[in-house]
Amino acid sequence: MERRVEFATWSQESKLDWTNVVFSDESDLFPDKPGKNHFRCYRGERVDPDFGPIYRWDRRKVKVWGTISYDGVGKLVRYEGNMNNIKYVDILSKHLLRDHPFLRGTKSRGSKYFFQQDNAGPHRPPYVEEFFTNNLISVLDWPSQSPDLNPIENVWAFIKGELYKKNHLLRTQEDTWREIEKIWYYQVEKLIPRLYSSLEKRFKKVIELGSHRII
Repeated sequence: MERRVEFATWSQESKLDWTNVVFSDESDLFPDKPGKNHFRCYRGERVDPDFGPIYRWDRRKVKVWGTISYDGVGKLVRYEGNMNNIKYVDILSKHLLRDHPFLRGTKSRGSKYFFQQDNAGPHRPPYVEEFFTNNLISVLDWPSQSPDLNPIENVWAFIKGELYKKNHLLRTQEDTWREIEKIWYYQVEKLIPRLYSSLEKRFKKVIELGSHRII
């Protein structure tokens, strides 16, 4: 939690321009009623085993990786199985700089733009760091356990809500994927200005509340 406050304070003091940040994430998308519950607890506090919803397997589930920037969405990539560092770097190599070429700096000067990723296991190995170093990409030192600060999480929630509206029409994975693509490329862009404008407020709130969970 202290790391959240440190990062929020740094973003304020450095006057970080959030419109210069490309946000990324992976998500499992499906038409059934969406929802993960994120919560925080004190160190050593036991979690109630009955907390949270009962998760059901949905054969229509599609795994995706995507990016958003202030200018719009990047390529939405569908992948199979569990994400790992090899698969992650393959996706980055094929899509990141093609969609966001401004992320690349020069040998003498870093770009004014930043790439954001969370601290999931596949994002941390040296193999992944080597990709960013070789391509002169500045990566934000994002605090762990902070999905509430990443605007792309709001995008996933929006897509899940839209999928649920057509739950009875989406029979297969392919049905779901086609619908996800429509939402991503034709509906998400209208959300982006509002999401980016909310970032300053989100990080100010982290400082004010001493890093408590933002609702």
